[in-house]
Amino acid sequence: MHIVNADIGSSSSRRGFVVADAADRILAGAKWVAARWAERRRAARSRAEFNRLDSHALRDLGISRGDYDTYLAEARSAGRPTLRRTRVQPSTARHEP
Repeated sequence: MHIVNADIGSSSSRRGFVVADAADRILAGAKWVAARWAERRRAARSRAEFNRLDSHALRDLGISRGDYDTYLAEARSAGRPTLRRTRVQPSTARHEP
């Protein structure tokens, strides 16, 4: 939202633009803070959910407690891939009933 005055050369007009620019920057900063806060809350909920898994469930998933941060970093593209990716190939054997 920019304030527009008819007299472009007046100091009050320039002051209006400065105030509008400052308001835009404050609003952008507030949006950035809100987005970072929301991301931190999502991460905290994910961590809490992961921590509720017992060791048997983790073993069934093929991961350990120490793998969580690695998976998280890779999902955010914050680190180089360190985990081996495997793809299950469909079986070529026929299953006869």
